[in-house]
Amino acid sequence: MSSANQTYYAKAQSYKDGSPADTALFAQITDNRGTGAGWTLTVAQDAQLNNGTSDLKGAQISIADLNATTQKGSEAGAALAGQNIALVPGEGGQTVMSAAKDAGQGTWVARMGDTTKLTTEKGTAVDGSDRTVDKSVSLSVPGTSNKIADSKYTAKLTWTLTDTPANSAN
Repeated sequence: MSSANQTYYAKAQSYKDGSPADTALFAQITDNRGTGAGWTLTVAQDAQLNNGTSDLKGAQISIADLNATTQKGSEAGAALAGQNIALVPGEGGQTVMSAAKDAGQGTWVARMGDTTKLTTEKGTAVDGSDRTVDKSVSLSVPGTSNKIADSKYTAKLTWTLTDTPANSAN
């Protein structure tokens, strides 16, 4: 525990076969409806991080460096990645990725950063070993927030995929 402001980074996505070993976190959408209706993927933080008895006041989850990619050679209209996201507990969803009408068909990936944002943190894994983290997904905790020793703070994130197309003016 610290009385200084702290930023913690999400563990990178690991591949089971180890090749490559780690990559940036991502969300994947496959639209095989054949309608060209468009869609929107949002994420919301339902409540503040909590240890079961108290909130971790002022803590904030952020997602940066969002980018949308699809398979090479795709003729589908482009899906758009959202802007940098700072989740506000209880404030509703923020756009991660969206596709306007006649766009976003096939498989799309919203990457949260890329492999250049990965770094190794020494001794930060639960077992004390090194771990690879994705600096595009972070948790900022103010030094002034009341932290309870040996507590596990959690928050529920709700990911929602709707068939609401993005505004084509984006």
